[in-house]
Amino acid sequence: MKTRELTVLAGESFVTVVVPTDLPTEERAELLRKAFNGEVRGITLKFPDGHWKGKVLCVADTDLADLAVEAMEFMGAIVDKRVTWPGRRVFLESEGYWAHGF
Repeated sequence: MKTRELTVLAGESFVTVVVPTDLPTEERAELLRKAFNGEVRGITLKFPDGHWKGKVLCVADTDLADLAVEAMEFMGAIVDKRVTWPGRRVFLESEGYWAHGF
């Protein structure tokens, strides 16, 4: 998902927020939520901090890697690292929702 940063006045301070520039349809959003929740076969996510707003680790089949990236970024877990492993698998890592200022 494409995003942009906006700086807004909140009270007496300026705050920078990240907002989407395009939004998926409800059907696409539901698929992204299912992928992020581990309900799509071939995509496995782990949350080492114990909750979805912390670090996210993902292993996906090569043909599902782009869907996994889109799902992670839809949920605010911007992908910081992407590594293609041998055997048609891709490793994805995000520092998480909070680390990216959401």
